[in-house]
Amino acid sequence: MSKNKKKQAFNSDKSFSEIELFKLCEPAYQLRSAIDDSALKELVESVSALGVIEPLVVAPAGDGYEIVAGHRRFLAAKRAGLKTVPCVIIDSDANKADVIKLHENLFREDLSVLDEARLFAYMRDTLHISENEIARRIKKSDNYVHQRMSLLNATDELQEALDKKQITFTVARELSKIDDETAQREFVRAAVAGGCSDLTARMWRQQYEAQKLADETPRVSVHSFATPQAAQEYKFKCEMCEQKVSYAEVKSLTVCAACYAALQAAKEEAE
Repeated sequence: MSKNKKKQAFNSDKSFSEIELFKLCEPAYQLRSAIDDSALKELVESVSALGVIEPLVVAPAGDGYEIVAGHRRFLAAKRAGLKTVPCVIIDSDANKADVIKLHENLFREDLSVLDEARLFAYMRDTLHISENEIARRIKKSDNYVHQRMSLLNATDELQEALDKKQITFTVARELSKIDDETAQREFVRAAVAGGCSDLTARMWRQQYEAQKLADETPRVSVHSFATPQAAQEYKFKCEMCEQKVSYAEVKSLTVCAACYAALQAAKEEAE
């Protein structure tokens, strides 16, 4: 069975046209800032074996068509040596909300956190769709959308570290709350240089906020955290014995109000 016949077999219930690849142009709005080459290689292997199962969505543009949805499938088809791909053609004057609905389907293709955030920002700023409505459309919580969009206000250094997977989303979210850009960059550099757990990032952010409240100037240095060794040496005060301990020695305990009061009472008796 030929590739084209296989494609038609998988798409027999859909109305689509076979369009030559050279007539397709890159999408005007890119969902991704980067394409994962290993993931694309897997898709190329799938396309080589089965053809393009899901049609691309395209709109008339000049003498050809602009890709609205299915950019990765287009790239995989080119690498696989296909001459044509199945496409659903939409009206170039289609309602923008309908086009965005097609984009929503691309969330199956594992967008990065920042790519999601950029798409949310595009929906909000260009299409005037509220964050609440975005959340409803993609079936996620309002907090899911807000947390990702807030990262777009972080420093370029933080965004780059997150894009390169040098820090996790949770670490990025904590460090993005450090509102002094110079301090935020220093904390990001420390996290990248020595590694940073979610707990460590939270402690750094809390310590920054505590110092900011205590000091007349909001400028807080990260010199104590510049290396993994220095971060380990930074001391926190134990609320029970009041000794200084490193963050690695800090333990948390979830207790109810009554048990907390009992612990405090026991501490006072011991004193």
